[in-house]
Amino acid sequence: MKSGYISYFEGYDAKGYAIYNGNGAVTVEHDETSCADPVSLKDEHTAYLLAKEKETNGDVVRIVIKNLMKV
Repeated sequence: MKSGYISYFEGYDAKGYAIYNGNGAVTVEHDETSCADPVSLKDEHTAYLLAKEKETNGDVVRIVIKNLMKV
């Protein structure tokens, strides 16, 4: 079974200023008796977003997910 999530996040520089914001998406596979672990989902999605943002904007050092919704 698959569940999809969309996110809104902000990227911050080393001084703590918000320098980027955007949307992300993730799909999680799980069986019918369990669901995605929310803590690991958030942590893994944050790490993925940070890695992607560092490719396009090297000043981003921290990502904060402001909203994560199941679709």
